Amino acid sequence: MLKQIPEMECHIDLSQEMFGSQIYTRGTIFMEYKQTEEQDRKTQKFILLCTKNIDVTEHGSTGKDESGDKKKKRQKAAVTSTEDSRRTLNLNQQKQPDQEKSPNKSKTNVFDFSLPTILMTNVRSLPKKIQELKKMLKKLKNIGLICITETWYNDNSPDLHQDGYQVVRVDRDAWLTGRRRGGGLMMLVNNAWATVVQEELLLNTEDYELMVVSIIPHDHTEGAPPLTFIQVYIPPKARKTKAAKDIADIYDAFKIKYHGGPVFLLGDFNHCKMDFLGLEQYVTCPTREQNILDKCYGNVQGAYNCKCRSPLGSSDHNVIFLIPKDKSDESDPSKDEKCKHEKTKSKKK
Repeated sequence: MLKQIPEMECHIDLSQEMFGSQIYTRGTIFMEYKQTEEQDRKTQKFILLCTKNIDVTEHGSTGKDESGDKKKKRQKAAVTSTEDSRRTLNLNQQKQPDQEKSPNKSKTNVFDFSLPTILMTNVRSLPKKIQELKKMLKKLKNIGLICITETWYNDNSPDLHQDGYQVVRVDRDAWLTGRRRGGGLMMLVNNAWATVVQEELLLNTEDYELMVVSIIPHDHTEGAPPLTFIQVYIPPKARKTKAAKDIADIYDAFKIKYHGGPVFLLGDFNHCKMDFLGLEQYVTCPTREQNILDKCYGNVQGAYNCKCRSPLGSSDHNVIFLIPKDKSDESDPSKDEKCKHEKTKSKKK
């Protein structure tokens, strides 16, 4: 019987880096199980999320030295997380029996939750368009959630203060992503819709930038799971297969964490397909030229209608409005401007 218990080896790589005025601890944990001769050797990958200073060791519990190439590969999985949080997210977490259902049967009813009207767009440099964004928000009072990609913010960018909104952002980290210009995510939550906002996960990687935010609206059913929003930006030259797999694992992890509650995956996917998740995709307007690059997936069946407006300033992405189907026409922020599903024109470089 004791022979059936697999041997376990644990490799841990941790290091600390200074970015601006903050110290980030980054690392990965690899756990290897030696199975019986009839079974293959399996590896489970964990990501350590920590912003507090902890003791850093060069190698894990096996005491074996590693080559520089192997260590560099593991350090590429470096991540950052929210302040004062220390969690370990298992990306290979197996689904529970009640989660193994067909995509349609596992979807949540739209009327069980108070969904926000969502504004989403790729702005291609928010500092150059900040006044236009603020002017738009003054006119559109019914927007519950604003999701912006390609803010082009970095460590030196100033804080954004917008009256009536909570701001969550992930700035491009040139060291972690290997790219200096571009990227960056921002989410603005309207206080009129919700004030209980929890930053769950903030990531900077070579193939995608990501944030996970859980929100409990004011009129949310007591005891019900929060609304979870996973916002992403995938660069054009990213390894899209790897990005899709990692993002799908993160989606599954939070769906399990909140017991199948409403989870939305949205942002600029740049031709990276996530249809294999079996979720509904709500964006029907072209977002850049004739393509739909900005998308919103969700496990809430029949949640949103889609409308679009012309790009913000010199951006080449349309502004997308996602309007809950159970809301009246009075909640439509774009009712004064008819949606023509127009394609954007390519910008000259």
